Amino acid sequence: MLRRLRDESGIALVMSLLIMSVLTIVTGSVIFYTTSNQHSSQLTLSRDGAYRLAEAGINSAMSVLGNPPDLVTGIGNNALDKNVFCGLTGKTYVTGCTIREDYTTGYVVWSGSLAGATWTITSTGYVKNPNLVSTTGYAKRTITATVSVHPTLTQKLNTPVWNYIYSTKPASTPPTCDETLANSVSVASPFYVEGNLCLTQTSNIVSGPLVVKGRLNLANGNQNFVGTSAKPLSDAHILNGCTVQTTTHTPCLTNPNGSATGADKVWATVLDTTVPANLTPPVPDWENWYLNASPGPYFPCQTINGLAPLNPPVFDNLVDTDVSASDTDKYAFKNGSVDTTTGAQNLTPGYDYRCQTTGGELSWNNTTKTLTISGTVYIDGSVYVNNGSVNLYKGQGVIYLTGTLMMKSASLCGAIYNGACDLRTFQSGQGWDPNSNLLCFVTAGNGGQTGVNTGDGMQLTSATLQGAAFATNNVELTTTSNIDGPIVANQVILGQSVTTSFPSITIVPNSMPSNPTAYAQVDPPSGYSG
Repeated sequence: MLRRLRDESGIALVMSLLIMSVLTIVTGSVIFYTTSNQHSSQLTLSRDGAYRLAEAGINSAMSVLGNPPDLVTGIGNNALDKNVFCGLTGKTYVTGCTIREDYTTGYVVWSGSLAGATWTITSTGYVKNPNLVSTTGYAKRTITATVSVHPTLTQKLNTPVWNYIYSTKPASTPPTCDETLANSVSVASPFYVEGNLCLTQTSNIVSGPLVVKGRLNLANGNQNFVGTSAKPLSDAHILNGCTVQTTTHTPCLTNPNGSATGADKVWATVLDTTVPANLTPPVPDWENWYLNASPGPYFPCQTINGLAPLNPPVFDNLVDTDVSASDTDKYAFKNGSVDTTTGAQNLTPGYDYRCQTTGGELSWNNTTKTLTISGTVYIDGSVYVNNGSVNLYKGQGVIYLTGTLMMKSASLCGAIYNGACDLRTFQSGQGWDPNSNLLCFVTAGNGGQTGVNTGDGMQLTSATLQGAAFATNNVELTTTSNIDGPIVANQVILGQSVTTSFPSITIVPNSMPSNPTAYAQVDPPSGYSG
């Protein structure tokens, strides 16, 4: 028995079996854990890739929001437009305004929603993961970011035209009066006439510069003059000569040593036939501002800081509220003529109204007779001011009208002094500062409301406007009316006893015609989550 117990034959086999079992377990464990780690690593890489694609979606959204209008074409995006991501050229849409973009590693789906002046961008990245057995086979990550938007309300003046009185009517052939100064009108502002300028009765020009691309006609002997020997104009650029009563000189003759003998009645330090550069008539972008004015047809009044809309004006009765960039809702197509369904609207009625948006405001306080304006307002129709009061406006903004403006027996002032518009020379504590308060009216209409003659886009009768005026047709100032500010119109018809002079303008509301189009500035994305 003892001999048998001491016998070790067969132990090697047992040990071999034990060792093989252990090795099998160890090898299996190594393979299992290696495979598991590999799968986990691949999943992590896929999720990281999905996150990067989700970030690419955020960046794509920012490229749309941060794409300002081109300075030449005006084509660009309005970051305050809730439909800015809709109908973009070259984009693939999943549904509505949700966009899909494909990459070699996967794809991303992103969209945005606007609340007030803040965008919430949601982006989901998808990356193919071969270890997933689901039907999609994609790892995904979703992230969100917030983007704050700030409306662009003003900008530096980009065209010197808005420091001129500018008549856009071209020169007639043979020469007749395309722009006429009559009565005791005295022009003390920069003056630009595309056609022929006639001075009649006791009218004169006492300050410059003066540009006449046609002929200057001084019809009434010594009663008409341009500058004086004691105070000549800085410069006068007259292309086709001067006619004094019946005598015509081309080019105009100078007045050496202040003498009028044998010369035209033009006194100027520089007198030539050269048109200054960078002076062209402003061109309103009607279609663009019809779609983007705020308040306007597509940007209605909102509740801002707890203040709900109150008796707001009607911007357009014919607008399609389901607007997107892919729609054919354009000014020329949608509403090529003035909306007359509401009639002319009272800009200064006997009650308060309030219309605020994230991009602008048009509100009226009847008690204080104060109009608050900011941004760009578009009214598809006509308005009037006829409340017999001296009214004040505050802010900088432009009101586009497809109709006309009528002002009668009332004033609309950027500053008030002694119960009237403050026409004193601007300096600290006095006068009107157009670089802080400037209201510009832009009109396309021709008559069409009581008090506005046919041919006029704007007519003032016993009224004063302290601001800027643009009319596709004429601006007419009758009786003792006055516009203290730049005027651009086909013809500028100045009434009796008008002396035009206004402070220099360097800052203007954003949408002044011929200034580069700008809508809003966007902050970098923040508030990431996911």
